Amino acid sequence: MNELEKDFRKFDEPPFLMGRVACGINAAIEVLNLPVEKLTDYEPMSIAYKLMELSSKDYQNYIQVEDQGRLLQDIIEMKCKDDNMRRSILKLCQQKYDHLLKEKELI
Repeated sequence: MNELEKDFRKFDEPPFLMGRVACGINAAIEVLNLPVEKLTDYEPMSIAYKLMELSSKDYQNYIQVEDQGRLLQDIIEMKCKDDNMRRSILKLCQQKYDHLLKEKELI
């Protein structure tokens, strides 16, 4: 197990949580400086559409949170240059998810 895997749970590992996937998407958008708007809710369809927007592949059947978590991990692996960038996304995701659990809003 490498250092990244010891520090943070990746998105393709259970338990799969809709709010955590949404926070991961927003963290990836920030860290990768992607030219798309962050999610403002964590409804399944909002997450599915945002993942399709971020992906260069056609993923029309990614509706279940487990599949969405795997797709998000694929996007991160594809777009990140190194483990430091991946670690930054996972760390920021955890901060955003902690905020979501406490305040009931996405940031």
